[in-house]
Amino acid sequence: MKLITDEFETLFKDYPLNSQDKESDFLIIAKLFNDSVTWYLVEYNSIEKIAFGYATETATDEGAFLPLIELEANGLKWDKAYIPRRLSECLK
Repeated sequence: MKLITDEFETLFKDYPLNSQDKESDFLIIAKLFNDSVTWYLVEYNSIEKIAFGYATETATDEGAFLPLIELEANGLKWDKAYIPRRLSECLK
């Protein structure tokens, strides 16, 4: 499945990298997943195709910058049914 589409980039038009730095409870814009991990994306740079998000189902839940082109090539899928919500709601 292609991750980086016009629809995907439109979701993040108001959420470039570092736009939510002052938030204590980030708005999660999109959800990506595969068989072993779920990523909740917060911000996105459409030029470099890098997102910032939080991984779950790893040894520790953590934030990281994600090269989406690499992840797309490794089978990560976009949950188009996901509705944006706060991080605290996603990690319950």
